Amino acid sequence: MLRIVTLNTWKGEGDYPARLEAMGRGLAQLDPDVVALQECLFAPAAGLDTAAALAARLGFHQALLPMRRKVRRVGEQQIDCWSGLALLSRWPVLERSDPTLPSVAGDGERRALLVRLERPGGPITAACLHLCWLPGAGGTRRKQLEAVLAAPLWSAPARLRLLAGDFNAEPDSPELRALTAGVHGWRARSCWEEPDRPPAATFDPANPLTAPLERPATLDHIYALFRPETAAPEFDAVRVVLDHPEPHGTWPSDHFGVLAGIIPPTSGG
Repeated sequence: MLRIVTLNTWKGEGDYPARLEAMGRGLAQLDPDVVALQECLFAPAAGLDTAAALAARLGFHQALLPMRRKVRRVGEQQIDCWSGLALLSRWPVLERSDPTLPSVAGDGERRALLVRLERPGGPITAACLHLCWLPGAGGTRRKQLEAVLAAPLWSAPARLRLLAGDFNAEPDSPELRALTAGVHGWRARSCWEEPDRPPAATFDPANPLTAPLERPATLDHIYALFRPETAAPEFDAVRVVLDHPEPHGTWPSDHFGVLAGIIPPTSGG
């Protein structure tokens, strides 16, 4: 079984050093094979790099896509930095791509990070996403998903193909229902799809780091892609993770993470 975690790391907000330590400790305890990270702080001039720090903690390979450059407050400093995507893996990266996604005013740059990993028993392809956050932007998110699924790298031979990240959409939203129905010849199975495994909140007012929030929301997802004529991969042991403070009170991020075990089909394509 392959184990994947997705987590929005919340840039350099809050007590960043303590949160980074909490994220690293928590991920190491979960022992994943692949980690999809969003809002990764990257400020090389200041020696700050969330993805590199977590990859080193896990002993993993990494692929980083810095995006959305601006000056942000980190602790007591104003720092020129990027907030990007990263994929960490215990297996080497064979190839990668980072397609540009449709964007709208008020949201900013959106791209996806795709990697093909050299996993024993057959390569896997994984994508890390962070879709448009604007309310009422379901149509934009659907176009972004369509752009991701049009990436040529999906057609390379793979034992398993995965989408993970902060989709800024609930499981029953029209854009995610369209994804499960099929896009560009691919269907997608959600980790939250099983009737005995209802969606769990990943953005929750119980976490004091969240913005004022009226109700919990399930915004973070893991999907497995498959062709309609083939068997869908099976999910197992899906749960919300990194959803409690450390003993000294530090919450890892404003989002909770999601962990999913995935059983690859007997043959890839």
